[in-house]
Amino acid sequence: FAVPERTLKNFSESEITGIHRIDLDHAVEKYTFRVSPGDIKRPKGSYRIKDIRPSEITVFIDELGTFQLPIRANFHGEPAQGYRVVTEEIRLDPEEIVMAGPIQKLSLLTQVLTEPIDVLGRTKTFRKKVRIRQYTDIRPMNEIEIEVFIPITEQFASKQFDDVPVHILGSPFEM
Repeated sequence: FAVPERTLKNFSESEITGIHRIDLDHAVEKYTFRVSPGDIKRPKGSYRIKDIRPSEITVFIDELGTFQLPIRANFHGEPAQGYRVVTEEIRLDPEEIVMAGPIQKLSLLTQVLTEPIDVLGRTKTFRKKVRIRQYTDIRPMNEIEIEVFIPITEQFASKQFDDVPVHILGSPFEM
């Protein structure tokens, strides 16, 4: 913008917006347009647009849709040494959620993750209420909390011993 110096102190970026109308009936997935002075809305006064950068803008157009997806618990850290999360016994309520956004992005998802759940140093089973983690351009239809049941158990090790001699006590064949 070229602005008279006396009005520069009253000039604010927040008063400037860019608006470009796209005819969606004729738009394709990738739409590029030149930004013209007519696309820039500015406050009344003696302002002149000197230069527009970037002079071209590319937008990607996609149909909006919804997908119902399973929710998976997202863990951060490891339980205390000798303990583990029993993954096959994890329970979520609800187990699925409806997500909304551009269909091309939604179609890449097979599940959605919760916010990270810290299990660092844990030794006991616990419950935690969390939200869905943030995704770019994709949102849950309802902002809900997911209740997650996280079972933690002590790990047991096993070892096989072969060729261990066995003595039978009280046997008449005892030697």
